[in-house]
Amino acid sequence: MEYNIEEEYCKIIQSKLVTQEFEAALDNAEKLVKYAPNCARGYYYQGLCYYALNDFESSMNNYEKCIEWANKSANQGCGKAKTILGKCYFYGKGVRQDYEAARRMFSAAAQEADDGEAYHFLGDIYDQGIGVEAKIPTAVIFYQKALSHGYQDAAKDLARFRKTIFGRWKRRKIRAM
Repeated sequence: MEYNIEEEYCKIIQSKLVTQEFEAALDNAEKLVKYAPNCARGYYYQGLCYYALNDFESSMNNYEKCIEWANKSANQGCGKAKTILGKCYFYGKGVRQDYEAARRMFSAAAQEADDGEAYHFLGDIYDQGIGVEAKIPTAVIFYQKALSHGYQDAAKDLARFRKTIFGRWKRRKIRAM
């Protein structure tokens, strides 16, 4: 069995992200990029770590680094990095809020990386009509894809819709208690 140091770094980074040890994850992502300077996943993890640090550490406000590393990764073909960029555009973090740019990034991430989170954001965009005309059938398709790719938050979104006897999707009516 061949030892792959890039894979080992990725496993360490993922475990640190799961336990919300973002500084340690970033440290390992930086080591990965030093070891493998053209590693798209290394750039992706650096961007992801900066995004997480900015979101969870109130003292951090450096989305520019997140965008820098995510762009490097995306330019090397990492589709998941486009989900990070889409979130930055969607929420206006480090860039001007731009729903059209966010939708393009999520679409690219969904196509290139089959990313469940990107599908979920696309579902939200079409469900709520954010920068596009609201289209419930399109939203449902994206929520279903998100769920099929392991993005469990999509289940509660799907539960808000029902299919009529004519095959059209509608929002469920909320009954008063």
